[in-house]
Amino acid sequence: MLPIYRLRNLRSYSLKINVADNDFDPYICLWSDGPDQCGGLTNNVPGGLIDNFGCYLNFTPNGVGFYAAALTVEDFIVLPTNISSADYLSQVPIQFVFDVYDSPDPCYTGPIYIGDLEPDICIYLPVGVTVTTRVRFQVQCTNATVDSVISVNPAGLLASPVVQDSFDPTIFAFLANFTSTAPQVGQNLFCFAAVDSIGNQGDSACLRFTVASQTSSLQPLYIRNATRYPMGTVTKTTSVWTIFTAPDVYVRPTFETYIRFKQASDNTDFYVLNVVTQLDSVLFLSDRIVINSTVVWTPGGYFYIYFDAGVLVDARLCSKDSMPISDPNFWPFNVPYESTTTSTSTTSTTSASSTTTART
Repeated sequence: MLPIYRLRNLRSYSLKINVADNDFDPYICLWSDGPDQCGGLTNNVPGGLIDNFGCYLNFTPNGVGFYAAALTVEDFIVLPTNISSADYLSQVPIQFVFDVYDSPDPCYTGPIYIGDLEPDICIYLPVGVTVTTRVRFQVQCTNATVDSVISVNPAGLLASPVVQDSFDPTIFAFLANFTSTAPQVGQNLFCFAAVDSIGNQGDSACLRFTVASQTSSLQPLYIRNATRYPMGTVTKTTSVWTIFTAPDVYVRPTFETYIRFKQASDNTDFYVLNVVTQLDSVLFLSDRIVINSTVVWTPGGYFYIYFDAGVLVDARLCSKDSMPISDPNFWPFNVPYESTTTSTSTTSTTSASSTTTART
């Protein structure tokens, strides 16, 4: 969540409560209650209503000033039907402030986020990698500009200054560079909203930098050690690979992603299949996925099969099923050296010799 929201008095707002659960568990949002959760700050937003399961706060401010909001997020293995359930895994408090103001300006719509990426998309990356994305806003009021950006940044994120588009004066953008570290495995929210020169704050949007560990995964097939074969020693012409997925049924994704056969020695790609376009090479069946390769494996080589994020479920959905499987020990195989037989042929020649002795 952003630390502050600027709201125009007497206007209705539906504000998304931006939350990320590292284990992708389902969660609900509640008003905080009691000194242990909020230090006595209980439902201090007059007329505010929470959509508990959708995690939206609906609020029509009726009075200029500051309002402190205190919410609690609870995560579960399975979502309860009753929000009073005590079966939660954890409780996380969230506090933020509403700055309610009056303005004579007839335009009250703040800048909107227009990309480059879809809001709430998961951006999967391994530890130690830097990704760069462009964040763009478009002002909605005539002659307005983007005055500032309110954001909550994960550690390791650096943002450039906001600049106006040279072709469209209503568009403003900045670059965000995020470098992942080992303690950040899981989801890392980057949330932001632009404030225009009139004072209107736009809706917040978030990007989810999801850091994956090479030696573990939250993907259910990995967690339950799904049956897959062949493994271990194979021939250099082995071409059919099967992983059983039941009871889950996976369908072919529509967002480009890859299955990679990697060399264990240096983790480089040896053979790659596009899951979306190579229909005959990756078969999604009701209880299994069958992979057909068309390559000759190098004798003496060690390899492993790597699933990109989104091979099993669209990566944009941000779920356990969409996580990558990158552990070299999950599906390893090796090809033995070919033996070489050397044949030696020997030819013997016997020579007859005669000796003549002279008589004396």
